[in-house]
Amino acid sequence: MAAVAALLCGCSDEKAPAANDLAIQEIPLGVADAETQAFIGALADAARAHPSDGNARGELAMAYDVNGFADAALGSYAQAQALAPADPRWPYHRALLLAHRGEFAAALEALSYAIDLAPEHVPAWLWRGTWLLDLGRLEDADAAFREAERRGAGAPAQVGRARVALRADRVDDALALLRPLDSERRHSDVGQLFAAALRRAGRPAAARAALAAVDAGPLRWADARSDEKRGFEASLAARLASARRALTEGDADSALAAALTMRERHPRHQGLLALAIEAHRQLGNGAEALALLRAGIAMHPNYYPFHLSLAEQLIENGAQDDAMAHLDRALALNPRLAWAHAQRGLLLLEGEREDAALAAFQAAMREDPASPAPRYYAGMVHAARKRWRDAIALFTAATRVDPGFTLAHVGRGQALAEVGRFADARAALAEAQRLGTHPQETAAALAWLERRERSRP
Repeated sequence: MAAVAALLCGCSDEKAPAANDLAIQEIPLGVADAETQAFIGALADAARAHPSDGNARGELAMAYDVNGFADAALGSYAQAQALAPADPRWPYHRALLLAHRGEFAAALEALSYAIDLAPEHVPAWLWRGTWLLDLGRLEDADAAFREAERRGAGAPAQVGRARVALRADRVDDALALLRPLDSERRHSDVGQLFAAALRRAGRPAAARAALAAVDAGPLRWADARSDEKRGFEASLAARLASARRALTEGDADSALAAALTMRERHPRHQGLLALAIEAHRQLGNGAEALALLRAGIAMHPNYYPFHLSLAEQLIENGAQDDAMAHLDRALALNPRLAWAHAQRGLLLLEGEREDAALAAFQAAMREDPASPAPRYYAGMVHAARKRWRDAIALFTAATRVDPGFTLAHVGRGQALAEVGRFADARAALAEAQRLGTHPQETAAALAWLERRERSRP
């Protein structure tokens, strides 16, 4: 098996790094908080007490790694590898740290050693393909991703192969690999890759639709070996950052468990409250999120993100008056919150206070010129008042800011028809149809346009 692995990955003959000096890697613990100093100090004492124990040295290395002492971690991983040359964890962790520093060639050498020891560890093949691609070694990268796929990596391996294909200008191959990945294309990096392939294939409208469908962060793959390091995060900041990463990667259960554990010692911490609230929201625990938001505001009445989150929750629950009060409070604390201005506009519009709603949408436009939504909403107000030219101008502005905003094309098409510009209206609705993200609204507008054209004098 090791011979097969070597053939597939082009492994080097690297041996475990020599550790002529097995002295504990020293770090200036004075730069760390007391909690981190005590935690790392205990692991260092254990390594001193057992100088030939590779596991003790590796645990110290992991603690250095996740708590921000990269140089000491690299040296300690090398020592752990020398003391326990049959353990694939230490060259693997060393490889990841080297790659994080941009040293891909050295990372690949360390990774080859880890793969020789444990070729069944799928994430190692995915990382190998990723780093080889970073170095422009396309054929080797493709071989690594194919091996990962053969070993059950699934979508991450297919995405890796698609990246290689696009870099090699094999656009059709890239599209063939990406098309079956319906759910994965929601992830930002996969959606962007799919859009790039579609643009290269001469399909710009389909590329815009692909980007419009993105609603999740980057695609991640499970790696239990790397997850082991999280248990060595000593400081609150490091553990909080780790829990936030878990939430970003879609693991709300782990993020919530970590937040609740940390809150036992830090019950008033704003970041922990915010993390627990968002985790509850992602898990669909609306009542728990609401209760925590109210508790957070009671503890931190001038922390405007809590007011924004509570307003969003209240809007979802249909409590518009309470939501408006928290939006007003957030804007009193920070008048530059475009989202709060836009939400105020929508609530005012529901209350038929159109002038006030327009003013709120205009404030949102000023604070966030890159957002198309306030322009669209303001255009809808003008359309309701039959101010077609103002509506056309705002819908057009929304489509310029975001060409993939289908509803703005629909609104623009209807407004253009109202002033007799039927050819332009058809073009706007044809663009909405090409985008394909709101088929029912687009179909209804096209049917309305046909009736309108037939009934014109």
